[in-house]
Amino acid sequence: MENDDLPAGSALARLRLTQATRYKLESLRGFSLQTYSAPFPVQAEGAFDGQHFYFRARGSYWRFELGGNEDFSRPPTWWHVEDWPSDDGLGAGDLSDEEAALCILEAVDIYLTTDRAQFERGHPDFERTMLTGWSDGTLTLQHLLAILGVRADEVVQKMLTGGLELPFTADLELNKANGAAPGA
Repeated sequence: MENDDLPAGSALARLRLTQATRYKLESLRGFSLQTYSAPFPVQAEGAFDGQHFYFRARGSYWRFELGGNEDFSRPPTWWHVEDWPSDDGLGAGDLSDEEAALCILEAVDIYLTTDRAQFERGHPDFERTMLTGWSDGTLTLQHLLAILGVRADEVVQKMLTGGLELPFTADLELNKANGAAPGA
């Protein structure tokens, strides 16, 4: 269901949700859903806790990002990524409105009830959290370089040493960071 042309905050009204799920979303203090589109991928944007949020479900996982901004020029300050099991590995991109809403509610609950310290500088897991953010597509390489204050080759070495998978965009982003023409 494509809802990107709706006025701000009204995307929630058009979603096909159970009464209980709709009530939970509407009851969230400071939550609004400005845009929603589906399928392939399922995406939603809005506000929660005074911050911009972005939800995306595609392939075999979904993610919820909090902080950042609408044009993605500022990175999120917190995120949650979760696998979405399916026979073909593509099921997340075809979530129903209800399933997407439940994922958003799950992420919000995790945000509200768990320790978020690993997203703060000085925490022993901060660097790995940021590297994982690039691996799962939450952060761009440009954001990661600015956050960690290192060179692109150092990021790659840290990823490999830490056993983290490079994102599918790695070659393109590394070429751009190193000043090479795309496809070079």
